[in-house]
Amino acid sequence: MLQFALLAKSLLQLSSIRLHANHPSLSCFDAALCSWIVLHSLHHSYVRKAPAVCLASGGRLPPRCLWSGRCPGDFLEIFGNVVEKCPLITAAVWSARPFATLADMEARIAEFIDSLPAAGKAGILRCHPDLAGRDLQSGTLTAESEQEQVVAGLRSLEPADATRLRRLNLQYKERFGYPFVICAGLNDRAAILRQLAERFANEPQRELPLAIEEVKKICCLRLRRIVASDIKL
Repeated sequence: MLQFALLAKSLLQLSSIRLHANHPSLSCFDAALCSWIVLHSLHHSYVRKAPAVCLASGGRLPPRCLWSGRCPGDFLEIFGNVVEKCPLITAAVWSARPFATLADMEARIAEFIDSLPAAGKAGILRCHPDLAGRDLQSGTLTAESEQEQVVAGLRSLEPADATRLRRLNLQYKERFGYPFVICAGLNDRAAILRQLAERFANEPQRELPLAIEEVKKICCLRLRRIVASDIKL
């Protein structure tokens, strides 16, 4: 069935991502965690049949989201990258429908991320690209990431700033084992460079929750863009 194929593909994509060299025995989401997400989602897809309740005004989700909420495949197609390259999160949250408002959907995603162990949260961060990195220059970013980095001015960095950002990114990844993540849609290039330098000094147990909060901010902005585009249709 379609939902099995989509979720299995997502599982394989996430499981194949290698982690930091210091943790060669781990996967981005470990196999047990991925399996739990898939089984949990599939179980609820048959147990919970209620359609999403959506209206196009007053903070309610628009009609297209009502339609997409009925089928996990459609839901993944629309919302699969609200958390960068982590469609399994979208698949798991689908089972929590109906979503009365956009804030409700945002909260369900945040709750799910918060429920993950530290290894799962670090795995989410490893799915994010380097800021102003090779993928931006080669055009291989996801459409969402490219838009966010371009708007933040990361494609037009001065040579000195680009060199500094690459150096800080490398040092950050060596220290924490995942790329520096910040909501580029809420920061310009000066703020990004400043926060990267500041957060590099954090202890790992302090930095992980800060980085995850940035993931949630990115997710919220992506959800709002999707909803806004649906309302205009």
